[in-house]
Amino acid sequence: MKLAELTGHWALITGASSGIGREFAKQLAGRGINTILVARRKDLLEELSMELESQFKTKAWSLPLDLTHCDDIGKELRNLLKERSIKPRLICNNAGIGRWDNFEGFPVEDYVRMIRLNLMAPMTICHHFLPDLKSFSSSVIINITSPVAIHPTPSMASYGASKAALHNLSLALGEEWATYGILVQTLVPGPTRTDFDNGRLAAVPRFVKKWDPAEKVVKASLAGIENEKRLVITASGFMGQKIFWALAPTKTALRVISNALRP
Repeated sequence: MKLAELTGHWALITGASSGIGREFAKQLAGRGINTILVARRKDLLEELSMELESQFKTKAWSLPLDLTHCDDIGKELRNLLKERSIKPRLICNNAGIGRWDNFEGFPVEDYVRMIRLNLMAPMTICHHFLPDLKSFSSSVIINITSPVAIHPTPSMASYGASKAALHNLSLALGEEWATYGILVQTLVPGPTRTDFDNGRLAAVPRFVKKWDPAEKVVKASLAGIENEKRLVITASGFMGQKIFWALAPTKTALRVISNALRP
């Protein structure tokens, strides 16, 4: 499909208040696509909404919502959109949180919240919005995963597990839903200059050699849509990482990863 087909249609973006989500909103609005902006921080959403409407003359609806407050947030979100008779033709599941420490370093409630946001939210959103996406001749879902999805990650065990589950779900849906005309894109960014990496996850400086701007990640994703790419990787060294994990003894691979990510 061509993004020009989406002009005048709606895109739903979670985690839209900053970073990659905010950049998706700006680049999509720049192509004449209306946006539903979902995140917790109301002030940032409203500021972005006004900016998009002023700069690009598109519609932008800021929807402050905590995606972790229930297990079936997709149903609640779709009902909110149905009240306004809005059916998104593009969905970007971007919202996510991480925890970096030994597994016992955080209360279990933090991990429950993480699983709800990183996995349950995109899973239920995909499930409940399928009828809307199928109603168009072509439509798009973008699920943002992580390089840590391809192997266990000591010191980020639960985060890696949540992203591994989303990564596999997304790739599988890409195959299942192709017959509906739905492109399910699995987007794997590397370390990106966002609020997420600037303190919330606290990526290890000695491990991270290169930081990408959010603009680069989003441009690659949108180019991938036009080329019908189900898997878009902007993380440098991703293939080497996969080969290392496949060939190295498990004990050795885990030791190397553990040393790199140790708090």
